[in-house]
Amino acid sequence: MPLTDEESAQFVWACGKVSGISINGQVNDICPKTIFVPKQFEAYVTQGPCEFKAIVDLKALRGDKHFYKLLIKRIQNVSVVKPKHDEREEKIFRRNLKLKDNRFVGQFIVNSDGSVKILDIRRTDFSKLILQNGKDQGPIVYHPKTFKPISGRYYEFTWILNGVRDNYVYLFKVDETQPLKEVTPKDLVDRLHDDIMNYPPGAGQKIVKMLDTLKNQLTASGKEIFIYELLQNANDYPQINNGNKQPVDVEFHLTLTSLVFMHTGAPFNEKNIAAICSINDKEKDTNKDAIGYKGIGFKTVFVDNENVYLQSGGYSFRFDK
Repeated sequence: MPLTDEESAQFVWACGKVSGISINGQVNDICPKTIFVPKQFEAYVTQGPCEFKAIVDLKALRGDKHFYKLLIKRIQNVSVVKPKHDEREEKIFRRNLKLKDNRFVGQFIVNSDGSVKILDIRRTDFSKLILQNGKDQGPIVYHPKTFKPISGRYYEFTWILNGVRDNYVYLFKVDETQPLKEVTPKDLVDRLHDDIMNYPPGAGQKIVKMLDTLKNQLTASGKEIFIYELLQNANDYPQINNGNKQPVDVEFHLTLTSLVFMHTGAPFNEKNIAAICSINDKEKDTNKDAIGYKGIGFKTVFVDNENVYLQSGGYSFRFDK
């Protein structure tokens, strides 16, 4: 884009400037808002979309002000071809992943420049989206135009398949013409409940038998093993204060009808809730200090308990045997 009169007077060595800079479609702290184009490239580039190679201005970086600046070393115009919306590819993707519609749930992280990185992509029932290559769906970069998400919250959104690469790598963009809905604690619990209750009878029976087998194996040394599982869950997620893990205090209270267990560990988040309602959700895989059974060990609480009530953070719900 051309320079303003004020910029032309100040930057006499430049013929224009580049804005809206991104790396592989993603805006981050490395990308400056604008870069001035030296006049030596005036005959090689015109106004419009372009790609360029830049290096760090070491003289400026090593100067008194330690100023970070990029210098353009090569630049050329590029033609922008809008990706074709391939409905056939979308149908194949939905069929292979057994998706009911074009809706995902993900955690929205707002960057300093206003762009959003959507992490932990899941189905609308909050089950993890595992691709054919056995890996999780990668992050989706989203540039909101009208929607203002709260960073760290989970939202349900409509996706458009933007391309497919080798080894089942799918590229998506957010369809902002469709509603984006925040997933509240109650909404999340309802989704998990409805998903479990809608299991086909055959699948439900298999899961019950599998849980019984796991429970019997885990409690072979004694049914009191669930006490250690509760301690383990508390130990795996301590509070973090100034980057330091805080010791977790626990309390056991035995009444005539119930056992009350409380601890000072971190409140449950969405991933924890999904993991404890499932089996081997792999939530603890990202927590290298966790020693628990990834949601399996917790099921041993049903050896001597008919109902298990859980309250943590904004969550409050009950498991009924």
